[in-house]
Amino acid sequence: TRYIGDWSSDVCSSDLELGDKTITLKPTLKALMRIEAHFGGMRAAIERCGELSLDGLAVIVAAGAGMKPKDIQEDLFAEGITNVLPYATEYLLLLLNPTGKESEEQPEGE
Repeated sequence: TRYIGDWSSDVCSSDLELGDKTITLKPTLKALMRIEAHFGGMRAAIERCGELSLDGLAVIVAAGAGMKPKDIQEDLFAEGITNVLPYATEYLLLLLNPTGKESEEQPEGE
């Protein structure tokens, strides 16, 4: 797996290379809603990643790429779940904060 992109920059998508395919993951509302509907929320999606689930990773990557999970499972399996897992987890975090802005902390007493 070769990761191309910078999650911390102003780039609103990232490319994940699986073998000879390049999959572009975009943080969209539609992707967020697909993932939430499948897992019952983002926390459950993140927990599913921790279970090293091929099905879970396929849903996450497919949602980000606008694909069907069954169309990506073989490539994910061939690449290796543990190789793809860090990118899927980072993508979920990006969906939770697509602008990349950090919240400003309020001084105490205000």
